[in-house]
Amino acid sequence: MNLSGLLPAIEQLAPFEAMLAHLQAASSTSPRPAGAAALGLLRAARPALVAALAARWPAPVFVLVARNERALAVRDDLAAWNPQARVLNFAEPATLFYEPLPWGPRTIRERLATRVVYQSRFVQEWWQRTNGVGPGKHTVIYNGVDLEQFSPRGEGTVPQDRIRVLMVEGSLQGGYELGMQSAVRLAEALQAELGKNVELAVAGKADEALKSKWAQTSRVPIEWLGVVPNEHIPALNRGAHFLFSADLNAACPNSVIEALACGLPVLAFDTGALSELVTPEAGRVVAYGGDPWKLDPPNIQGLGSGAIEIIKAQAAFRRGSRARAEAAFGLDTMVDAYIQALGGANG
Repeated sequence: MNLSGLLPAIEQLAPFEAMLAHLQAASSTSPRPAGAAALGLLRAARPALVAALAARWPAPVFVLVARNERALAVRDDLAAWNPQARVLNFAEPATLFYEPLPWGPRTIRERLATRVVYQSRFVQEWWQRTNGVGPGKHTVIYNGVDLEQFSPRGEGTVPQDRIRVLMVEGSLQGGYELGMQSAVRLAEALQAELGKNVELAVAGKADEALKSKWAQTSRVPIEWLGVVPNEHIPALNRGAHFLFSADLNAACPNSVIEALACGLPVLAFDTGALSELVTPEAGRVVAYGGDPWKLDPPNIQGLGSGAIEIIKAQAAFRRGSRARAEAAFGLDTMVDAYIQALGGANG
């Protein structure tokens, strides 16, 4: 359909002449935007007015709409009114900065961010695999801790008459029950293999139903510590043989970094960022044995073998844990990395 023959009639309308005069008068200064909507026209009439303006105005006409599907409709309408006009359609993300909606992370990354900081390579690869590589620069900066507060020196000693396995999680609810099951099965396997008492200490939120379940079924004692204030975590770390990090596909768990800083070796499945954080000198990261995303049954035997290695070489692993934290996870290291990232973005 070609409606271009009607454009001369539109150009003779008083509102159109008024808008054109306003634009011509303001073009040498700072024009106040005058759009089709500001003229009080119905939406159906706006493409005709824009087409007429494009035919008379010597500069490109920019049409701003709220949704991509509306932009496509306007493009088709303009083609009908002015087939000779060159219409360019600029695709936009679903959420735009001029809409009364919160900015999504993808919009921020692609439209506003000059640099993206990821918590770990695991997070970076996961995001880019799902959303693609953004146009800005990107870097990985691991979390950091106060190496004076989280240190091997201070209150808390490793028991000699038993093996103490520590878990530190924010919550043992809402899907984290599998981690609790792995911890109990690991402790039971160690007790049977080593012929020595093993206890499991659990820091984190746990409801009474979960406690009751494991009180009835566990063959090792479990100490439920509840939610522990951060300032008490170093003493817990110093008083265990190793930390079992139960969270699957974790981005960059602070509990692991805090344990390493206290000289506590870490045992974990090879999921998420754990293999980036825990080096062979600082603990053991073992194959899960299935698909952790599908919560397949885990490899408890492999976990037990890694735990025995840590227990039999405590001194070496504790030195290696502290050395790993000093090399990679101090607050100064993290802050310097962010300063460099911000300087690069501004410079």
